[in-house]
Amino acid sequence: MHYRSKAFGRYDDLFTLNTNIADYQKTIGQRDQLSFNDIRLMNVIYCRNVCPRRLPCQRGGYTDPRRCDRCRCPDGFTGQYCEQVMPGYGVDCGGRLHLSSGWTRISSPGYPAEFREGQECSWLLVAPRGQRVQLRFYGEFEMYCKVRHSLCMDYIEIRNSTDFANTGMRYCCYGTPKSTIMSATEDMLVLFRSFYRSGKGFQAQARAVPIYGALVEEWSDWSAWSECSATCGACGTRTRTRTCSLTSGDCLGRNTQSEICNDVPCSGLCTTKKLVETRCGGLLDLIGGLKCKQERTVIEPCHERCCSGFTLSQGRCVR
Repeated sequence: MHYRSKAFGRYDDLFTLNTNIADYQKTIGQRDQLSFNDIRLMNVIYCRNVCPRRLPCQRGGYTDPRRCDRCRCPDGFTGQYCEQVMPGYGVDCGGRLHLSSGWTRISSPGYPAEFREGQECSWLLVAPRGQRVQLRFYGEFEMYCKVRHSLCMDYIEIRNSTDFANTGMRYCCYGTPKSTIMSATEDMLVLFRSFYRSGKGFQAQARAVPIYGALVEEWSDWSAWSECSATCGACGTRTRTRTCSLTSGDCLGRNTQSEICNDVPCSGLCTTKKLVETRCGGLLDLIGGLKCKQERTVIEPCHERCCSGFTLSQGRCVR
């Protein structure tokens, strides 16, 4: 996706494209180069008969039409058949990690010290057969981004789908991501890429969890929603909480939910400046038909309005 989240927006804080899965919001908008799938599609269309046979490529790779004895691999993988994890670039890091039920830590090079520009790490996190990988971030987080455009320049990318050729969720800017991420298969790919600046970086922990189990029953019922923090304009939020009932370990998911509330537009009395008719004063009052105007502060009913980042649509404030 080559249009960024706020492309063509009327205001800098207004999103014009929203991803169905919120964690993909910073993935869209990169325009440095064609994606792996863009190039793969062109090769399939125009070069599929160049090589005499198709190789058994792994991890979403395909037979390289320029080197028919090798596979062309997605970012993070290498080897003749994409069977190896790409080694660290500019630093010794990454690799294949086999997980258990206990937490395993990964981090940017030197964390909590700053990583250096140009360093790259790739981790393949592998759970036992029949289990999935669970990952979450913690501690300080800093990766260079263009805040105005909500666009990652340096990033952590998580590929957790069934096809590692697909670009994953990218995380950058400031503030620790709150998501708990689950893999769709028994493994997950984590990419650390620093192209432009040094920074604090990240740390995360991962573990293997069973596919089936009473995950929902680990939690109490949700509490009632709190009172909305604002009365109108979609300015406010409300929250609810639940409690983990496990005596040891952590429950899967979040203990807090938040949502926007009171999306009716605001109205009322507003103070504004207007030109109003008034006496001219002095000799001018003796001249018939002469009217004067003066700027004065007046109070009048407001037009319906929404908070920053929202627009009025069918009587509601929406993004």
